[in-house]
Amino acid sequence: MKNFGFSSLVAIAFLIMSCCTTTYSVRLDGIQTRPYTVHITNAISDPSPLIVRVQSKDNDLGNHTLATGQTFSWHFNENFLSSTLFFARFWWQQITTSFNVFYSPERDACTYTVDCYWSVRPDGFYFSNNNSSWTLKHTWTN
Repeated sequence: MKNFGFSSLVAIAFLIMSCCTTTYSVRLDGIQTRPYTVHITNAISDPSPLIVRVQSKDNDLGNHTLATGQTFSWHFNENFLSSTLFFARFWWQQITTSFNVFYSPERDACTYTVDCYWSVRPDGFYFSNNNSSWTLKHTWTN
């Protein structure tokens, strides 16, 4: 009888977990993981191009040259441990800087929208999870 009770608890726990994860849409080895899209837009009106290189531990998305108004976007699924990290290096004129473009707290801010937005401007890097309300997160450094 004890085995029946334990099996029932496991089945109920599985049903509850399945019910609570219906917002996840991609399966990885039978485990659902959340899909995300990160967008980086050149909002600098200067004619000098913005160069962006995005990488993670496992992926190098290469260099991307963005003219004013252009956007580089990529899609991925967060790993099971919620530790996915993408960082980027930015070059504009003679200035360069780098920082994490997807990791906590940015990931947490994008959890319900699954879209993370970066707007690169002359005074720095602005973050949004809805592409309309922006917060300055980083400034350019030499």
